[in-house]
Amino acid sequence: WPLLKAHAAIHGPLALVQFDAHQDTWPDDGKRIDHGSFVGRAVKEGIIDPDRSIQIGIRTHAPDTFGIKILYGHEVEEMRASDIAYAIVDRTGGRKTYLTFDIDCLDPAFAP
Repeated sequence: WPLLKAHAAIHGPLALVQFDAHQDTWPDDGKRIDHGSFVGRAVKEGIIDPDRSIQIGIRTHAPDTFGIKILYGHEVEEMRASDIAYAIVDRTGGRKTYLTFDIDCLDPAFAP
């Protein structure tokens, strides 16, 4: 969270490329930020531009996507790596981008 805020303070709202099984957009109490709510909070605070952000490998559902493009895990399984790369470039549009990778975006059969 501190790194994300610091980069946004310098560059303005960032694009987000998030490889994760979870959207991390659950509501929070407005005080405590945790692993399940940081994306939602960052969108609400103008740190992340949802129109230039993409989440890849999502296998769960959260109540709000905030307009972030989602490539669900079952979709990614059928895609070529180059297609995923093109989707990222198309969505981020050259904007300064925060990249985050959570290992749980991988197939749990191979990365438990």
